[in-house]
Amino acid sequence: MKPTLLAALVLLAALPAHAFPGGIVGLADIGCTDCHSAQGAVPPAVTIEGPISVEPGAESTYRVVVRSNAVATQIAAGFNLAASVGELLIDGGSGIRLAENRVTRRNELTHTGPRENDANGEAAWSFRWRAPSSAGPALLFAAGNSVNFDLDSEGDADALAMLAVQVGADATPTPTATPAPACAGDCDGDGGVAINELILAVNIALGAPVAGCPAIDTNGDGEVAINELIAAVGRALSGC
Repeated sequence: MKPTLLAALVLLAALPAHAFPGGIVGLADIGCTDCHSAQGAVPPAVTIEGPISVEPGAESTYRVVVRSNAVATQIAAGFNLAASVGELLIDGGSGIRLAENRVTRRNELTHTGPRENDANGEAAWSFRWRAPSSAGPALLFAAGNSVNFDLDSEGDADALAMLAVQVGADATPTPTATPAPACAGDCDGDGGVAINELILAVNIALGAPVAGCPAIDTNGDGEVAINELIAAVGRALSGC
């Protein structure tokens, strides 16, 4: 057996059964704890950077950034990103691959391999997103995982991020102000706003019945506008 092949087999044998160095999809709304265990590690700060207002059909560049809050131990990172609508795009050599989420039947983004942090303790990936051809709200959401690079699944911590984007003009008329519910976007009334609730809110904004989540319709006009989605995102990030 050639030495290089032997070394590769030894490396594969050292990986835990649930480790995926190349990244997987379907975790952007729930996080990475199915495969990784924080074991007391400090969660990173995950952000999605890019324009929050685009024209229908336009392509825009975004970045997903995983910033370690424990630089001494968390030295690399990976991610999974999805979009509620539109099309995710990548360039060759970007360290990102497209893979189909078999539940949603839509392509998502993930890393081709863990990316080491830069001098600021950040690992970042650039990608493009093509907006849908019709106006309306959209949501980009991601899970970022900060890892210690020890070929084990323990000591790795994750966090979630969301970015609400308005595609085209917001055609919803300005309604008469009414008292907002205690927690905008808390569809199930559990005192928090999860990503699945934000996705439901986006679907309502695109035409699904408001009855599916009355808490997102903060002004009671029977419709969901981008400002209501942004309010829900704020609740998801800071709590009710």
